Amino acid sequence: MGSKKEIDLFTQFFLDRLKPTWKNLGELASGMYDTPEEALDILSKNADKTLKAINLKRFHLAQLIEVQRDKKINKGKGLRTVIRENLEGCCKLINIPFHLVGPSKTQINENPKIREKTYAYGFDETVEKIDRKYRRVVDDLDVKKEFKKWRKEQFNQKELTDFLKKRIIKKK
Repeated sequence: MGSKKEIDLFTQFFLDRLKPTWKNLGELASGMYDTPEEALDILSKNADKTLKAINLKRFHLAQLIEVQRDKKINKGKGLRTVIRENLEGCCKLINIPFHLVGPSKTQINENPKIREKTYAYGFDETVEKIDRKYRRVVDDLDVKKEFKKWRKEQFNQKELTDFLKKRIIKKK
């Protein structure tokens, strides 16, 4: 993509692309499948796959926080305190390398040398991100119902524990 003409052509292709909507779904499907029955079979076959991988990670995150909040030593502690104390496990579940998360303001005040280093992720922003992901599961009644169903039927504590023990290396 060296010349101006190529960039304009690329931009034109991007602008002219087909955008799937409910109204043109049939038209788009007719280009991919031979018969309407085949398209409907594909849709119905995948209809039972309601739990997305994103929701699964979010559910594991919510489960980890719920388990930590239910522990006797954490009774009376706020959500953010529980998240701070279990930040490493929470970071693994949201795909943020823990070693790239900056220190809290309290840690900086206790050890001013930490301030000199730069980190890819801010401490408060990371805790806020985890808090929002947790609240998306717990506050929405439909998602909470799905979460409780998942906990009863599909959750496996050993899988979560093994995942948290694994070391995740993510390039900068």
